[in-house]
Formats: sequence, structure tokens, C-alpha cells
Amino acid sequence: MEEIIDSRNPSSSTETPIVGVVQKHRKPDTVTLRAAQPEDAQLLFERRNDPITRAYSKTTTPISWEEHTVWYAQSLGNPNRLIFVAMTDGQPVGVIRGDREQNGWILSWSIGSEHRGRGLLRLMILASVPHFSGVVRAEIKTDNASSIKAARSAGMTLRWRSGGLTHWVLDQ
Repeated sequence: MEEIIDSRNPSSSTETPIVGVVQKHRKPDTVTLRAAQPEDAQLLFERRNDPITRAYSKTTTPISWEEHTVWYAQSLGNPNRLIFVAMTDGQPVGVIRGDREQNGWILSWSIGSEHRGRGLLRLMILASVPHFSGVVRAEIKTDNASSIKAARSAGMTLRWRSGGLTHWVLDQ
């Protein structure tokens, strides 16, 4: 839904109007997760190569479809990696992945550009927690304000900073 905002001053007919479009988003009540399936390969490929996602990833270069399909097939068969597609109103909105470590899991995530700024990332993190045991953590680039905000609001605590990354741990 769009709302047109007109900043004209009704008392002055000499001012030029400034008109802008403000997007109004309905905040969904829930985010559900489903296990990623082979048919989600294209969705994950698009999320991975999104310019903003790449900017905040450890590996910032685009990957080819061939590289992705090999990685994705291996990932789906890897018992130490869990990949979930986040759904809202029956539509995929993001992806959250957990990679098993010695004492728990490290999370990574991405959200579709059309779904950013709606508070969904926090809900994605919270929905993923029951799927992981032990220490649940995330490494987030220091300039990724949206992910830092989501991690904090999902109950994660900043533990340290190093090498351009912030290190977050979920207190369970």
C-alpha cells in the first residue's frame, strides 16, 4: 500500500510542492520456518547474490550458478548445516542457516530486499532458536546496522569485536 505525502503549505500558493511516496508495510504476526528443499536453489542463489547481502557477507564477490548448485547440493546433505526458508503469509521472505561448531551453532541469514525494514529478521532469528542446541552465535560486520539491531532485539548479546566483525551470542 502506498500513501502520497504532499508537504505543500496550504497558506502559501508560491511554494513548490514536495511530493514523495512512503511505503506502508503491515507487520506480520508470525514468521515460520521450513527446511530448505532442492527446489529452493534459485531462491537462495538470488538471496546470496543480492548486492546488499554480498556487501555484508564475509565473501563479497558474486558466485556463479554452477558454484551455487554444487554448494547447495552438498549443504542439503550435510548433517552439520541446517538451512531454513522463512515464510510469512505463505511467501518466502528470507533464509537462515546454522553451521554446527564444537559447542553449538553459528547463524547466518539474509532477507529479500522487498522485505527489509519490516522487523522480520528478528522474528526469523527467534523462530530458528528451537532448532539449535548449545551456544548459538553470529558474526556480523560492524557496519551492518540492521543485522546488529535484529540480533540485539532477538536477545543476542555482543561479546566482542575483532577484524571488522561483531560477535554475538544468544543467551539461552
